[in-house]
Amino acid sequence: MTARQQADVAIIGAGMAGLAHALEAAKRGLKVVVFERHPQAVGSSVRNFGMIFPFGVPHELREIALRGRAIWLEVAQQAGFWVKEAGAILLAHSPHAWAVFNEFQEGALQAGYDTDVLDAPTLLARYPYLNSHDLHGGLWTRQELTVDPREAIATLPAFLAERYGVVFHYSTPVTHIDLPNVTANGKTWQVGHVVVCSGTEFELLYPDDFKRSGLFRTKLQMMRTVAQPHDFTLEQMMVGTLSAVHYPTFTHCAGLPALRAELAERYQPLIERGIHVMAVQNGRGEIVLGDSHDNAWFPDPFNDPETNRMILAYLQSMLSLPTYQMAQEWEGIYSKHPERVIYLHTPAERVRMLSVGGLGMTLSFGQATETLNDLGL
Repeated sequence: MTARQQADVAIIGAGMAGLAHALEAAKRGLKVVVFERHPQAVGSSVRNFGMIFPFGVPHELREIALRGRAIWLEVAQQAGFWVKEAGAILLAHSPHAWAVFNEFQEGALQAGYDTDVLDAPTLLARYPYLNSHDLHGGLWTRQELTVDPREAIATLPAFLAERYGVVFHYSTPVTHIDLPNVTANGKTWQVGHVVVCSGTEFELLYPDDFKRSGLFRTKLQMMRTVAQPHDFTLEQMMVGTLSAVHYPTFTHCAGLPALRAELAERYQPLIERGIHVMAVQNGRGEIVLGDSHDNAWFPDPFNDPETNRMILAYLQSMLSLPTYQMAQEWEGIYSKHPERVIYLHTPAERVRMLSVGGLGMTLSFGQATETLNDLGL
């Protein structure tokens, strides 16, 4: 066995979670190898908005999210990919939403949030592309970042290889783990620790643990417009009112039940599809929009055109874009735990399996510190 087939840490999966853990391990001076079964990462890491959204995580995970935010800014500057400190505007197209936002703002600073409430006249003066109908105001959260996930995923491996000597093996599925031996594409590696950052690999390598885990799959539908003409700029991410009941941020607000009841009556077909609408502009001027959520063990492999129509119609009720010509439509599937946003499991000694379903872009960099500490590295 050659030295090239030995490592301190093996990362399985070259998506965002895998790259984040490879970075953290390499910064600790460890020798790192990354195995990816596909020629490139093709999962949820390249099929998302590119939002680093600390506002949307449970309060107990904000420290991890904000740590990850700082790493995103650092690594984007070092690796040379686009990042924007965009912030986000949550729009209140409902008096109940406006009440919830104002209630939240009363304790926001004390709770560590950098937010402000903006009434409708202020919003419309600042963002003339917003639709005024039934707009009561918005909540501006300033700590959110935007990246292009496809660019980040394409750029980071070369950076990690050049800066830290991380070794990548693509088109190389791992078929067996019995530490110190890891079998990949018929070859055996000797490694000290393993972090599995792929739900597919977890299911294949540890099927009994996977069945007991409670993890399920969530399918989402998303779209991307062509580059907006006339240098149109969406200064912040725009987030619709339905997101106020999707994320856990407002759970402590006394006005949330009334908002839930109003939205359930007003948007029942969208809620049944798990739709809550957000729009994010990337560095090429394209608008990424979505999404829906279909939770199932085996989600329908075929996209529903009506779901996309509903997403687009809701977006048009929020704001007016110069063009709605679509460049791409796609689906994404990720693993999710019914109770825990971050699922960290020990299927074998010195092996950890990680799932950060739906918030991988926001939490992976910060979580990598926790995972490696848990491994004692």
